[in-house]
Amino acid sequence: AHDVYVSLYNTWGAKVFDNIQRSEQEHQRILLSVMNDKNIADSRSAEIGKFNDIKLQNLYNELVARGGESRLEAYRVGVAIEELDISDITAAMNSLDDQEIATKAAYETLLNGSERHLSAFNRQLSR
Repeated sequence: AHDVYVSLYNTWGAKVFDNIQRSEQEHQRILLSVMNDKNIADSRSAEIGKFNDIKLQNLYNELVARGGESRLEAYRVGVAIEELDISDITAAMNSLDDQEIATKAAYETLLNGSERHLSAFNRQLSR
């Protein structure tokens, strides 16, 4: 999400992308902590828009291309990303056992953020 939002901000200059990409930096920090606790490899590279996982690379390329079509389509990409994030986070939360309190709290923080981001993109679409 972060890298797509950086790219779409660079394309359109829409403040919503800049604001949310900053928030996504914090979300990445939280998720990286969870990944480290669970020994899950980080598929990012140091370069924006470059991923070590081909599926993520293809998704990034697709979303940036789609978001480059128009500002309206860029907002729709934001909605799609946040809806996917909400779905993925909810599924991850549902797979936790009762002992994983810290992980559940981290996921709840991420879920709340994604819900706020979704609302922000939907507001842009309704203008």
